[in-house]
Amino acid sequence: MHAYWALSLVYIAPKRSPDQNVFSRLERIYEIEQHIYNDANYKYFCHKYQTSCDPVNSILTYFYNDKLLPNSGLVRDTRERLVSILASVPSSVLWYTGGKLSNYSSALLRSEVRVGIPLPCYDDVTSTLEEQHGLVQAFFLSFIPYLEGASSDDLEVLYGGYRTCPSCS
Repeated sequence: MHAYWALSLVYIAPKRSPDQNVFSRLERIYEIEQHIYNDANYKYFCHKYQTSCDPVNSILTYFYNDKLLPNSGLVRDTRERLVSILASVPSSVLWYTGGKLSNYSSALLRSEVRVGIPLPCYDDVTSTLEEQHGLVQAFFLSFIPYLEGASSDDLEVLYGGYRTCPSCS
């Protein structure tokens, strides 16, 4: 059996900001997501596909030149890239923007950091679910001070979490 928890991140361009397009803040969002991905404990907790960690489920994977290489650089024309993404996978963009995209602009983006169990050193999910849940919860809670300070005058950062576990009570 397998289960995962997700830390949901929501980035909002505040109404008081003159620029309501959150796409103009992709570099700052990238910094926030890289902070989590580069955390010393991330590789222990991350949701794994085969043997490597899943990247943060983020629209940023479409906007950076090489999603597998950190600091590879933001593409030059984000609007052109967004047009290309919309042509090939429009439903994906709508998930990231909360279904609201107008004139290649959105005031909201969301991302998801997934943590999978069983964690290393555990054989299963069910017999130690609460113990593993406590470890995952502590891992997520360790980001609260950083996320609390990540909001600024031109970007609000909201966060929350949930668990998905078929057959777990």
